[in-house]
Amino acid sequence: MPNTFQLEILTLERSYLKVAVRSLVAPGVEGRFGILPHHISGIFALQPGPLEVTLEDETRPVYAVGGGFLHVQPAGVTIMARSIESADQIDRERARLALERAQTRLHGKPLNDEEIDIERARAALARASARLKVTGQDWTP
Repeated sequence: MPNTFQLEILTLERSYLKVAVRSLVAPGVEGRFGILPHHISGIFALQPGPLEVTLEDETRPVYAVGGGFLHVQPAGVTIMARSIESADQIDRERARLALERAQTRLHGKPLNDEEIDIERARAALARASARLKVTGQDWTP
């Protein structure tokens, strides 16, 4: 039996990655979960967070996934992500500023009687936090 499975990551714009992996740990909406070869089939909702992958050569890249779905099938795993970035694709300063903006929207006073979309601000905070975690600047909202 093979000790790897095929992982394909797709976004709306493109096919991001297609590679053989030994395992992955994903940020599910009900908590982090792992996938190993021969995992039972299913579809899982993802929330923004780090996606940890163990490649065939035992290297362990980590990606910031912006939510989406993970589909396990006998042929492998497909992730349909809203967004995904590796650590070297992330602008740390931009992620830090996005996190600060989201925090201000959630905890600050609205300016000029503007209405704050709380769910949108929470999603922005989660995405910025995931980006910072992947770059090694761990921050938990």
